[in-house]
Amino acid sequence: MVGALVNSMDVIKRQAAFMESMMRNRELSETMMMQVTLREELASAKRRAEEERAGHNATKMAAMEREVELEHRAIESSIALAWIQLTVADERTAKATKLEQKVALLEVQCACLNQELQDIEARVHGEQKKALEEANQAWQEELECARQGQREAENKLSSLEARLIYSFFFL
Repeated sequence: MVGALVNSMDVIKRQAAFMESMMRNRELSETMMMQVTLREELASAKRRAEEERAGHNATKMAAMEREVELEHRAIESSIALAWIQLTVADERTAKATKLEQKVALLEVQCACLNQELQDIEARVHGEQKKALEEANQAWQEELECARQGQREAENKLSSLEARLIYSFFFL
């Protein structure tokens, strides 16, 4: 029973480690994909800004406004990325906390079961000792009874021998 609980705890710990590894890998993949996308978008935005500036010197003011707009989008994308990373980290922390609570609960249950097992073992040991003492006492009483019977038989035998000798010599 205790071994099963220990095995269960080990399985849960391995599952938690595996889930945490999977979450980290997923986070890294998602973050990398988002970063690549955002970098491509940012690079694309910068290229368009440069093309517009080179191609439209007369409309420099409009190009500057467009550049500002693209920079705002890049900032918003960076903020969105940071928010996503924070959200994923919060989810991972919540899951890890939940798993730690489960492990703590299993450890408490294991300790309770170990104590219960020790109590049962102590009780069984006490009962076995008592049963042995009672059996020994009964055996001692039977032995004493048998010795008493042997003494009585020896006394009767001696008495019979004495009568036999008396009757042999005096009768």
